[in-house]
Amino acid sequence: RSLEGALRLGETVQAQVDAERRLDIHRNHTATHLLHAALRQVLGTHVVQAGSLVAPDRLRFDFTHPRAVTPDELERIESLVNEKLLQALEVRVYPDVPIDEARRRGAMMLFGEKYGERVRMVEIPGFSLELCGGTHLRSTVEAGLFKIVHEGSVAAGVRRIEALTGRALYQWLREREHAIRAAAERMQTPVLELPAAVERLQRQLDALQTELEQLKQRAASQAVESLTPIEVDGVPVVAQAVQGVDAKSLGAVADRLIQRGVGVAALGTAHDGKVALVVKVAPQWIERGVHAGNLIRQIAQAVGGSGGGRPDFAQAGGKHPEHLADALAQTPQLVAQQLRG
Repeated sequence: RSLEGALRLGETVQAQVDAERRLDIHRNHTATHLLHAALRQVLGTHVVQAGSLVAPDRLRFDFTHPRAVTPDELERIESLVNEKLLQALEVRVYPDVPIDEARRRGAMMLFGEKYGERVRMVEIPGFSLELCGGTHLRSTVEAGLFKIVHEGSVAAGVRRIEALTGRALYQWLREREHAIRAAAERMQTPVLELPAAVERLQRQLDALQTELEQLKQRAASQAVESLTPIEVDGVPVVAQAVQGVDAKSLGAVADRLIQRGVGVAALGTAHDGKVALVVKVAPQWIERGVHAGNLIRQIAQAVGGSGGGRPDFAQAGGKHPEHLADALAQTPQLVAQQLRG
């Protein structure tokens, strides 16, 4: 692809390889060979390459395996690759080898790939031997370090590993180091003590959550004591907005009112500009025609919401808390209408 200008037949051109980019590819390609060998050593010789990508900034390797690779297995694979990198093993390239000799030596070949009579072979002595036409390091130590950053499924019986080496890995580590340092500063603790600090914070959060639930229950109990029913054709009805409780606690308040003899409990609460509504009906009044789902549907319309539910219990939401009191005020009339059928 020509970015600018034009080429003419017979012209002399100068080709230049981006040395830094090429070295990044060297690192990832040699690491891919090491990864392939490590997978077969840790997981078993059933592992066969099913696809790969060698880019300057990452490598990707697909392989046959019937299940997810466990964290322990990934750690062993990664450690084995890094062990071979740090041993500074020579990467030997044999550019012209008879195919029969390659087979005799046990070189890895891609399933379904067609090879000629003579092939190119890449060896990392004592660990990896593959047929390969790609570019490689001269020594494994030039890759620096190797890090697996993802493992997942791409198809039935095929797994994928994504990994980094060299400059891309250094950048990946720096980003995470900055994030960990920021978290440690926020927690006002040394980096190595960060897990313990997070655990302490979680315990504190759990304790506060328990305390909050207890306060909600107390508020619900107080709400029950403060609500007085009115008689509607013989049915004790409570229809009021309740302060200081959330939507979940609202249901608990309605349950307690029914347990105390209330026939219909229609309750609402407002928080952050939103309305929550609950209607509960005692069994004996369901038999007389009162239906919680139908009640709440009409109440919710007045607060710009919708909802529904069973004859005995219904929930709804709304977006106009300023109309909550008026919406609940219609409950006695709605109950009377249902009783009259």
